[in-house]
Amino acid sequence: MFEIDLRTLYTSFVVMLVVLLAVVALIWAQTRKRFDGLFLLVVYMFVQLLGITLIALRGLIPDFASIILANGFVVGGAMLAFVGLEKYTGLRSSYVKHYLLLTVFLLLHIVFTYFLPSQELRNINVALAILIISFQNAYLLLSRVPKSMRKMTAPMGYVFVFLVFVGFFRLTKFFFAGFSDSEYFHSGQFEVYVAFMFQIAYFLLIFFLVMMINRRLLDEIGAQEEKFSKAFKHSPYGIIISSLNEGRIIEINEGYELMTGYK
Repeated sequence: MFEIDLRTLYTSFVVMLVVLLAVVALIWAQTRKRFDGLFLLVVYMFVQLLGITLIALRGLIPDFASIILANGFVVGGAMLAFVGLEKYTGLRSSYVKHYLLLTVFLLLHIVFTYFLPSQELRNINVALAILIISFQNAYLLLSRVPKSMRKMTAPMGYVFVFLVFVGFFRLTKFFFAGFSDSEYFHSGQFEVYVAFMFQIAYFLLIFFLVMMINRRLLDEIGAQEEKFSKAFKHSPYGIIISSLNEGRIIEINEGYELMTGYK
């Protein structure tokens, strides 16, 4: 039976996140003056990278860093993605519930690490937090955004729906398949499959984010071209477009036709 080591999978996850972070950072550098929220999406990727890296180092660094901080970065980063996507789509909401969710999550993680040690309960805590945030992101991109933007945001929204189902099945497994408190990197193939699905989801999120930004840029360019075309054609003044080197006439407007009598 083909098996993948969970630590190896997380190491490859870190490498993939480095590449994706570079892509998102490049997009932000080119479009930061056009769209709000992209900086937060860059920060989201960086925070996720920190979290996944610390998880990959579990057993080699203190538990506080590899368990509490690592998962705090993962969950907190997902919240940053929500805020960034809200700003990008021009929406706003109260973030008090997110602060409360992150606080409760961290407190439970501390309890399940030091006072009532349980790897399985920590997994449930992470799965539930990610499920809640993924549901909020899916609802934002599929329902809350203006109808004119939904074609652009829907693909990312469906990826978050996928993450919601992953979280649901993860929780179902915990509650119906019994509890096992083995060390995380020996949790079995189910957690390997979960990590692999998250890896695919992150790749798809960045891919569709790039597509969403490109689509919005093309729409804005098209709108600007339409404005220019209307101003050029219907201006009462004669306007001519010609080549700089040859002086060859490329296009004239109706005003120029009326002034000269030439088509």
